[in-house]
Amino acid sequence: VEPLGLENTLWANTVVASGSAYAVVIYTGKETRSAMNASTSETNVGLFDIEVNHLAKILCVALLVISIILVLGKGLSRIWYVYLCRFILLLSAIIPISLRVNLDMAKTLYSVLMMKDDKIPETIVRTSTIPEELGRIDFLLTDKTGTLTQNEMIFKKIHMGVAQFGDDAVEDIKHTLRLGFMDVAGGAGGASRSGGAGISLGSGDSPPSYPSPSPSPAP
Repeated sequence: VEPLGLENTLWANTVVASGSAYAVVIYTGKETRSAMNASTSETNVGLFDIEVNHLAKILCVALLVISIILVLGKGLSRIWYVYLCRFILLLSAIIPISLRVNLDMAKTLYSVLMMKDDKIPETIVRTSTIPEELGRIDFLLTDKTGTLTQNEMIFKKIHMGVAQFGDDAVEDIKHTLRLGFMDVAGGAGGASRSGGAGISLGSGDSPPSYPSPSPSPAP
């Protein structure tokens, strides 16, 4: 009897070219790597919806507490549960049932207006559940710059060392950069001119001659 090892393993999608093989199938179905790595899709829920749901739960608890207090104030009897149901029905207006419908209608209308806005043409709203989340965005971090801006970027602000310039100081930035490049070009030109004067040869000049070294006396 020999233990089974990797040489006895047939991986997924293996085709037996000839002969036959007896095998035990393991790690199938939900135990496969693809199934374990697959994540279930989640419904997009905005922060506003979560807040509304939280407030609705608080109102439900408040409704139940107020109804119980009213029942206790009336006095317990054999039909106290009838009075409890009666007070709950009378105070059910505390919970805004129509708020959810009004919110869905407002989100749908907001999505339609976004797609028809002339200032942002070709806008496609793929979900109507989180359009109000755009007003909560403070920072947008993404690597899809070309996809978001269509490769058209507008200058707003530049920070150079300790100086900060806005779009109203474009001419000052141009003047500062022009002076900087002129200083750099002037320094490079002066260096080339001073270096060239020592090694340049005129049309009628002859190359400089250097004295040959004298031979050292033999010992």
